[in-house]
Amino acid sequence: FQSEIFEFIIVRSLHSTYLCEGCQIICHFHLLSFSFKIFIDARLFNIRVPKSTFCDTIKQAKKGAIFMSEQKQRVYDALNKLGIKYEVVEHEPVHTMEDMDRLGLPEKGTLCKNLFLRDAKGKRHFLITCDENAKVDLKSLGRQLGAGNLSFASEERLEKYLGLKQGSVSPFGLMNDTDHAVEFFIDKNLSKCKSLGIHPLENTATVFLSFKDLDKFLWNLDVDVMKIKL
Repeated sequence: FQSEIFEFIIVRSLHSTYLCEGCQIICHFHLLSFSFKIFIDARLFNIRVPKSTFCDTIKQAKKGAIFMSEQKQRVYDALNKLGIKYEVVEHEPVHTMEDMDRLGLPEKGTLCKNLFLRDAKGKRHFLITCDENAKVDLKSLGRQLGAGNLSFASEERLEKYLGLKQGSVSPFGLMNDTDHAVEFFIDKNLSKCKSLGIHPLENTATVFLSFKDLDKFLWNLDVDVMKIKL
């Protein structure tokens, strides 16, 4: 079909998608950007693009956005059930601590850095939560935990044990560790912080809550919260 019609479909589809899924769709904006690129290239070279190409992209984006919304809602529902007070800040996808700093999130509380590690044999897995500015020496940490040499676990292991994607590592992921295969350690200095910021299973939002309430949440999951000094 002609590019003028395709342009109208892009605008209309984007509008309706935003109405349906709100800010969640921003997480899959790269899919929509891909469609825009197709549209621009089509106009540039005066070629026709099948309507199905864009429509399929929109469907993928909406499916992903709905899934992410459900993931975060699981966390919110669990917190609400326990009567835990928390604040949520929705934002664009962040992949590094620098991204979070750029959005001004430290103003809300202490941002947590979360490391998913494994031992040399891949039989023990660890989730380490500490202040974003803490420097973690893996060799020293391995000796402290009696685990020998530690290294970062693969994305496959992260998804297998915590049901998370890279960039979304969080203590809330222990909700998915029903076999309690992951050992959880938290920097004892965080207990002095008024509010901690961690992702609710997705890197498109940050939940701020107290150390005491995080401990309460994890205790409800039968997670042993072991404090260490980093």
